[in-house]
Amino acid sequence: MNKTAKNLDRFERWMLHVVSHPKGLEAGLASDEAKSTWPNNDLEDICQAGPELSALERMRVYSDMYYWRLIDVLAEDYPTVRFVLGGDDFYDFAIQYIHRFPSTSPNLSHLGQHLPLFIAETEYEVAQREFLVDVARVERASSLCFDEKDRPSIPSEELLGIPPDSWGDVRLDLIPAHQLLELNFPVDDFIQAHREDQHMEIPEREPSWILVYRREYSIWRSSISE
Repeated sequence: MNKTAKNLDRFERWMLHVVSHPKGLEAGLASDEAKSTWPNNDLEDICQAGPELSALERMRVYSDMYYWRLIDVLAEDYPTVRFVLGGDDFYDFAIQYIHRFPSTSPNLSHLGQHLPLFIAETEYEVAQREFLVDVARVERASSLCFDEKDRPSIPSEELLGIPPDSWGDVRLDLIPAHQLLELNFPVDDFIQAHREDQHMEIPEREPSWILVYRREYSIWRSSISE
């Protein structure tokens, strides 16, 4: 690695430490991680002031947008969770989640993978916690199904070719773009009502089963019996 590449690597690591610090930009600039990555350098030596913004204000643009972009991703993946929590509470909740499970992949579809678990176990006060866990599981399953690779289903001729006396030994597996969920609440109608901008009260606790699947690049849900 030549000197230019090394400096770029150091700068990118310094930038990450600074803009992603859970206590804010100033804490990131003062952190041991930032200082060890780029020692003996003041902010003005790295980021020049502009005609209207100081060096600190210019850095704050990146610091603010780092979190806003990640929060937007979570809001897109979990729209009903956001609705139940409300905008301000969802923002605070999302910040807590990102601090607990920071982004570690260039693919932002992985960002919210732990959110159902976080809702269930976090000390952060969450309204309607058990119901919200089920909602989050369904919305996470929708993201998983959307991103799964294609795999052809079994042709009907192949099924018809199985001898009747062999069916007792047959095991059918769902293709990857399917998720079968056992839930504690009937959340399907509530999720659909929110997406259609209709009001619906949070339902009473009652076991339910949902099949989430992809068909022609659209995500579908089917409530099914046990």
